[in-house]
Amino acid sequence: MKAIDSLRRLLNSKKSIGVRYPNLDKYDGKTHLLYVGPEFGPTGYYRMIAPAMALSKSSCFDARLTSIKNHDFSSPLKEHDIGMDVELVEWADFIILPALFTEVSYLFDMVRHVNPDMKFVMDLDRIHHKVPLYHPNFGKISEMELDQLLENLDQVDLVTTAHDGISVYYIQKLLDNRPVMDTKFLNIPTILPDSAFQDVFPEIEPNKGMKNGKTRIGILSHGGVVSAVMTIWGYLERMDNHYSESLEFIILDWEGRMCTEHGLKDIIGARYSSQPPVSFREYPETLASLSFDIAILPDVHHPYHIYRVPIRYLEAALLGIPVIAAGQRPYTNVIEHGITGYLAATEEDFFEYTKMMIEVPSIRESIACRARKMAWNLCSLNKKSLKAYKEAFCVQNLNSRNPVCES
Repeated sequence: MKAIDSLRRLLNSKKSIGVRYPNLDKYDGKTHLLYVGPEFGPTGYYRMIAPAMALSKSSCFDARLTSIKNHDFSSPLKEHDIGMDVELVEWADFIILPALFTEVSYLFDMVRHVNPDMKFVMDLDRIHHKVPLYHPNFGKISEMELDQLLENLDQVDLVTTAHDGISVYYIQKLLDNRPVMDTKFLNIPTILPDSAFQDVFPEIEPNKGMKNGKTRIGILSHGGVVSAVMTIWGYLERMDNHYSESLEFIILDWEGRMCTEHGLKDIIGARYSSQPPVSFREYPETLASLSFDIAILPDVHHPYHIYRVPIRYLEAALLGIPVIAAGQRPYTNVIEHGITGYLAATEEDFFEYTKMMIEVPSIRESIACRARKMAWNLCSLNKKSLKAYKEAFCVQNLNSRNPVCES
């Protein structure tokens, strides 16, 4: 995290704009993207911080960040947090905002007073209106705040999303109460620069054998891990009976409160190891230190999950951990069955694929190597992903000072 920490300290400092933002040139022939107030958490990093770093290395874009905030779900973006210098507002063609649940018209008025041609973008990586009851984020956004999100989406020029399914949902949501909708929606990929990934995910060789005579199997989830574990309870019991003392299950992001509510505290504590949730900063190192031979990704089929980027799979792949995932979206969008992982439609599938990986180590080695290469290629800034960003920003930007992106 050293590169991100260094950037964060610089952006959040009181140094002059020339020091914080060197080489600002609004007539350089590029499209200028200003990412506003991302938090240093999964969404802020994968959808704003890292893309800004990647796009700035292209010939078409110059992308900057206003600041990098501490991850705090309960603290909505407010005016004093934005901290946009006048020079940045004059320089930028697009201001890109995270999902905001507070009124933002004051921000638009303030910015357009300085730069009348500014276009506003809001990025969504999930369906905020569909947080399931079992998810840790359930109830953290009020109905009033969700309504304000819709108002904000109606005011921006463009909404970028992590999946077309998110776009379809919110287009319909807006049209339900508005006869006409001017906001455009576009799906743009989650991209990461090599330097950012290497900073977060160190070079780690895939596991090539059991540790202390045991195969270590990690159970991962995108949230609501208790409900996800319940979908494979029969698989866990069968693995216990079949392998007895020769394997160890470790449940990552295990929430003690939810465990107690489901009556699982004593069962889990006696039979399985668990790792409590850690911050985004600590997650890659924690995942790497657990030395999993295999990762299991069960999931609950729900709109909140199926349209999200399968970050937990990609993180495991980048660390050389072979994955067996639920045979549904979002995993079916990225995993090539039997090549870069396994897709399990049933608990029987989970059992058979795990058994195969345990008993034939070369299979999990080859899966891990191919998956890591795929994850690097999928998340890098390549011709396909750059084309999507050009479509989202360059094509719609009519400012004549950007001839490069028009070519």
